[in-house]
Amino acid sequence: MNAQRPAAQVMSARSRYRELMLGADYGPGRDLAKTFGSATALATVLVLMLDEPTAGDFLAIPLAILYGTFAEHLGHRWAMHRRVPGLGRVFLEHKVHHRFFTHTAMHCGASADMRMVMFSPILLGYFVGIFVAPTAAVVWLLFGWNAAVLVALVTIIYYASFELWHLAAHLPATHPFCRVFPRTAAWFRERHRRHHHPDHQTKWNFNVVLPIADHLLRAAAPEEPSP
Repeated sequence: MNAQRPAAQVMSARSRYRELMLGADYGPGRDLAKTFGSATALATVLVLMLDEPTAGDFLAIPLAILYGTFAEHLGHRWAMHRRVPGLGRVFLEHKVHHRFFTHTAMHCGASADMRMVMFSPILLGYFVGIFVAPTAAVVWLLFGWNAAVLVALVTIIYYASFELWHLAAHLPATHPFCRVFPRTAAWFRERHRRHHHPDHQTKWNFNVVLPIADHLLRAAAPEEPSP
């Protein structure tokens, strides 16, 4: 794979994808509202479903965070970078994402380019069906209702965090959001930029939020990839 895609080639690819995938009247506000609105609504419902949780129930939270980092790593490493039966849309969307953004052209060139960063809102349903519901059901059987609800709640929050910080990684440092959290945004941006190197996108830095699984599974980028 050619890691040195000329800037003109990247910009040409972006123009084609914008023409094919975005209408002339597209704005990111609708997708942002759907994604974060749905996640917020679901998280609120889950909070209301808690039934007088005990201190022991809250032990599910750190376990859910650990589960989240492995779910993020494995889902990204496999479903997004390899064809998995039933998850073809996830793979195709992510393939477009990596053609649209390379390690030398990471930033959105226009607000509409946020569509090329975020999952389509329908993929929240995939996420809930694959990573949230089955796990919560198992936890319910083993540890009870409140533990299951807390696992589902933390996993949904993890998903929203992924969307938020993945978006930040593709925004320029001058963007208002990045200026509020300059060091944090820069850390996410640099770490994710290494993942977008064409020679390393199937090897390193699959975690966006918490790189625990990357380190434990030896998939953290060991050094700065050559430009």
